[in-house]
This record gives sequence, C-alpha cells and structure tokens, in this order.
Amino acid sequence: RALQLLVLVGLAGLLYLAARDISPRGARWVAYAFLVGLAWEFAFGYLNLWRVYPWMSFVVPEHLGRPMGFLTHPNYWGSLMALGLPIVLSLGGILPAVAVFAVICASYSGGPVIAAAAGAGLLAWPELSRRARYWLVGGLSGAVAVVMTVHEWRLSGRREVWAAIWPELTRFPVIGQGLGSWRVWADHYNAKLSTATGKYEIFATLQAHNEPYQLWFELGLIGVVLVGCWAAQAWLAARTAWGSCPRGNGPFWSPGRIPLERAWIAVLA
Repeated sequence: RALQLLVLVGLAGLLYLAARDISPRGARWVAYAFLVGLAWEFAFGYLNLWRVYPWMSFVVPEHLGRPMGFLTHPNYWGSLMALGLPIVLSLGGILPAVAVFAVICASYSGGPVIAAAAGAGLLAWPELSRRARYWLVGGLSGAVAVVMTVHEWRLSGRREVWAAIWPELTRFPVIGQGLGSWRVWADHYNAKLSTATGKYEIFATLQAHNEPYQLWFELGLIGVVLVGCWAAQAWLAARTAWGSCPRGNGPFWSPGRIPLERAWIAVLA
C-alpha cells in the first residue's frame, strides 16, 4: 500500500508541476476533457437513482438507489462531482450546475454536499448583490442541513477510533508510522478484535476521516509541517490569482460568465 500511495502522490506532484506552467488554452482543453469524464459518471449516477446499473458488475446492496457509477460508492462518486462542479458552472452555466448539485444531494453523502456547496458558493459570491448572497448562503446551508439530517449528524464512532489509535500515534509522533500505515493498523486491529470476540468485527475505519490526524499518524509532525507549507503556498497563490482573474461577460446564468481561472480556485476550495 505504501508503494501504491507513493506512486499516486508522485503522479499528483507531476500534474501539479504541469499545471503551474500550462497555457490558458491548454487549461481549457483540460477542463473540457474533465467534463467528458464527469458527464460519463453523471449519466450512470443518474441511472443509479432509478436502480438501473448498466455494465456495473459491483454494486453495494446498502447503497441501492444512490448514485455511485463506476466509482462503486456514493461518497467517491459525490466527491468527484463536487470537484467538477465549479468547472461545470464556469463552462456550462447555471442550469447544468444545478442538475449536478441536485444529484450530489441525492447521494446523501455529507462530505461531497458540503464540498459542492463551498465551491459553488465561492464562485457565485462575487457575481451577486448583497440580498442575493443571503439567499445563496441560505439555500446552500439548507441543502447541506437536509442531507446531513438524512445522512447523520454524529461522527459514526470515529471519535472512539481516534481515541483507540492515540497510544500508537504517540509512539512515533515526529516521524510517523509510514505512508499508508493507517489502513495496516486498522486491518490488524480489526483482526485482533475478531479473534478476541470469536466473530467478524469492524471497529477501526480504513481511513481516519480526519486528514490532519491521519497525516500525523502516518508522516508525523514532519509531514504535518510540510503539508502546512504546501497549504500556505496554495492559499497565497489562490489569493493572488483571485485578484487577477478576468471578469466574465454575458448574463449571470450563461456559460462563460464565470472565468475558468476562478473555477480552478473553487476546485481547490
């Protein structure tokens, strides 16, 4: 697993370097290519709402009727859609963006809905009057509240998992246990628990659902500082880019009204 994640992080770093030097025309081609992938997954996610699963050989029974596409889980599917929503809003305008946001809400996944609301809200904010901003915040907050009420407001036992791993985290607080080690620990913990109780047990989650905590466990305080530096760099770059974004043209609902340069910042958000 560590090698898997190292390759994934290396690929992300390569894309990050490429994105820093890409031309505006190249960035637009990337955005359109990303929209093709989003449209593909959106189509299957929409069919899943009606319990139709064409060419899908893996469907988790407990998620029947929720969009998952070929990503196999509503959380993964919703996260991809949330990342792409600002690009849809920029290149496609309001109507397709509302359709995507509605299906994200239908996934009843808390994280994706919150992320989608953050990205859409950030993009729409500069385009609206003061009164319209109140409506925007109220509408997005209402959508999040409804989804979280259907989903659940509590943390699903995650605090207990965080407490259980704390003694292990304090063994190597500076250098950490190694990339990908959280899942290794979780598998071992669940196996020991199953042996002790004599039945199959799943207590430890395969992810922490808490990025700073998992980062601390796996890469120690060194990793926390390095990622903190990256986050600070991203914040400063985003502030500079936001101020220099060109203004959009046309009616507020039309494609191209919101510049693509601003959409990338909303993707980061």
